[in-house]
Amino acid sequence: MKRLIVCVLCAVTFSVAAREVVRVGGYSFPPYVSRIADNRVEGISGQLLVALNQVQNQYTFRFVPTSSKRRYRDFEQGRFDLMLFESPQWGWQGKPVRASRIFLTGGEVYVARRAPARDQRFFDSLDDKRIVAILGYHYGFANFVADEEVLHSRFDILLSTSHMGSLRAVLL
Repeated sequence: MKRLIVCVLCAVTFSVAAREVVRVGGYSFPPYVSRIADNRVEGISGQLLVALNQVQNQYTFRFVPTSSKRRYRDFEQGRFDLMLFESPQWGWQGKPVRASRIFLTGGEVYVARRAPARDQRFFDSLDDKRIVAILGYHYGFANFVADEEVLHSRFDILLSTSHMGSLRAVLL
């Protein structure tokens, strides 16, 4: 799309191609999206968007906040065009999306209150544990199911909306 720009101060008229806006959805998911404030995103996603906007001039990448639970509805409603650092296993099956090859991998981090003689083997079985998890996230221990009813029927689980809330619940 071409846009006509008129420079009023210098009486010069010229045309420039408008940069196509690519709306990038994201939600709190450290370290990829570690903070969302004042229309800015911090974390790896924010750094990547800045770099993408600096190295090319065909697109403008803009961050659009969503939540882990709301992201599917927001995508279907056209609120964003792209989401970074997602897995096709996280509820995108059957939706009109294409995934790129994997560039980064990560894993789940389990935390527990410190106790005598407690080590990593504490997490070998979660069947007898009270679990705190983030609402809308998909966990390997639950076969990547994020449905609240399913999680509540299979686990003794408390679903939190924030990482700090989850950590506070573990400490209670």
